[in-house]
Amino acid sequence: MSGDDRSDLGAGITRRDFVNTTLIGTGAALLHGCAPERVRSAEVDWNGFGGVGDYRNSNGNTRQVADAAHAIRDKSFGDRVSKVPASGESYDLVIIGGGFNGLGALHEFRKRYPNGTCLLLDNQAVFGGYAKPNEFDVSGFRIAGPQASLNFVLPGTAKERADSYLEELGLPQGFRFADREDGQNAIRFARSTSAPLYMGEQSATMGYFFEGGQASRQGQWVKDIWDGDLARAPWPDSLKTSFLAIRDRKLRGKPDPTESARLDGMTFADFAVRELGATPEVLKFITQGMCVTGPQISAYAARSLPGVDRHPAGSVGAKLADRFVSFPAGNAVLARYFVKAAIPDAFAGSDLRSIADAPIDFAALDRSGAKARIRLGSTALRVAHVGDPLRSEGVDIVYERGGKLARVRSKGVVLGIGSWVAKHIVADLPTVRRAVLDQFLYAPMLMINVALRNWRFLDKLGFSAARWFDGFGFYCNIRQPMLIGGRAAPFHPDKPIVMTFYVPIQKPDLPLEAQGPAARTDLYATPYADYERQLVAQMQRMFGSGGFDARRDIAGIVLNRWGHAFVTPPPGFFFGKDGAPAPLKLAAEPWGRMAFGQSGLDDWSGAARAGRRAVTELAHAL
Repeated sequence: MSGDDRSDLGAGITRRDFVNTTLIGTGAALLHGCAPERVRSAEVDWNGFGGVGDYRNSNGNTRQVADAAHAIRDKSFGDRVSKVPASGESYDLVIIGGGFNGLGALHEFRKRYPNGTCLLLDNQAVFGGYAKPNEFDVSGFRIAGPQASLNFVLPGTAKERADSYLEELGLPQGFRFADREDGQNAIRFARSTSAPLYMGEQSATMGYFFEGGQASRQGQWVKDIWDGDLARAPWPDSLKTSFLAIRDRKLRGKPDPTESARLDGMTFADFAVRELGATPEVLKFITQGMCVTGPQISAYAARSLPGVDRHPAGSVGAKLADRFVSFPAGNAVLARYFVKAAIPDAFAGSDLRSIADAPIDFAALDRSGAKARIRLGSTALRVAHVGDPLRSEGVDIVYERGGKLARVRSKGVVLGIGSWVAKHIVADLPTVRRAVLDQFLYAPMLMINVALRNWRFLDKLGFSAARWFDGFGFYCNIRQPMLIGGRAAPFHPDKPIVMTFYVPIQKPDLPLEAQGPAARTDLYATPYADYERQLVAQMQRMFGSGGFDARRDIAGIVLNRWGHAFVTPPPGFFFGKDGAPAPLKLAAEPWGRMAFGQSGLDDWSGAARAGRRAVTELAHAL
């Protein structure tokens, strides 16, 4: 540990002492008392403490999941895949992938074909894809934070309600949130995880941390800098002018098709510099806030700029802030509703609290003879038509589960997975289609949930969400807890809460196609302990002035590594370029008895609708 880190954590505290006596020791206690020696395994070096409850073994891309994906990429299974004997197991539809794409396909299949049979294969330990929580038991309270899929928007108009999965799946039409137990109201708390990034001070009291050359004094906090057009931000006037020019540009909403195609034909850097006069400092700020890689992405993809959007009072954006909400567990609750609709016995009870909080009945997910089945821990290795793809009457799927290979057959397949896997497992995919999938580029992301024993330090500093410009990560917040049934929801500065951190892994100086692989190398090569040390040092440096003490105030830390968290679309991705069709459109076209759930969107409802579309495209096969 460096001298700087040592001073951040407190005099005389070594990295080993801190981890053994505080964080991993606390993690062991939360895991019902397992000894620290057990925690120091090779898996924990990667996965770390996973929390408690059904999701404790599925925090992000675990080591097992990442190793399996790399084995597919490297063709490590060799000719074993082609030699797997037929099992006799067959279905009308097999869905690969248990995120919202696959769950949307499962839901649509059950509606259209109630007597049909369907098997969903998911390589994770729990369904949901990115929509999973990290759960903690702290001071007698069960608290949670989202691993990745964070928010949903309450439908406002009648048209939105008619097209809403929320109503279709039977979720409540409204939700209640806890009030502060001490009756104070000087701080605004967002009701969702990322709303402060998009809505800024309209959804939460934001603290901005300036240090080094940015600040008049070391470690300066300034609240709500956009309220007042950056007048209180310790930046030079030229930088403020550049920020405000981008903020005031109307990029939100749905521009006309000609403007959309024009934006898609250039990089965001070109647009921001040539048309808005943005400086390199502003580009750095916005790129970091978009959680993607460099500013070489399509300007159309960057039309919504987190942290610099303006939403005048009474505007659609301002009203949207009140409809942007999160369950304590993030969108895992929505995923559970999809599963409940397809497999009613997966959860006991049918009200919100039962579905949100009840333990998963894992045995019910893959019950012999059931019309709909979900088989977890099952990694698809090879998908191929039986015979000529254009005349085939079935598809063969080989998958690995528990170290064993198995084969299943279906009339049709929905690939509700990322292109980085699909292009490797579809054995008879035409070369031109494989080349299209190569154009899907992805950026990694590290999401961290920190269980706090209290948040008195935030109350003293006077904000609920924080943004900073150097160091580890760039944003975190705590949320106003949603009330779920009669479950206790602590909301007092001296009681536990979960703080969620965004940590993009970025390589903006590399060409766009090289950024994701280089960033993933860093993400996967960094041990849990190193990330934990960086996080704690950052928290101590920022929040120490509010009385934060890491050893006293942190109850547990869970890291969620997501190697392909965001699509980073190059110019032409959405509308095509130089006469070539759009990769997004080509990738979504069916191939024989296979349909692809590509959506190009990073929101849960778009992914679910893409799964629905994939099922409709297989009507000829089913």
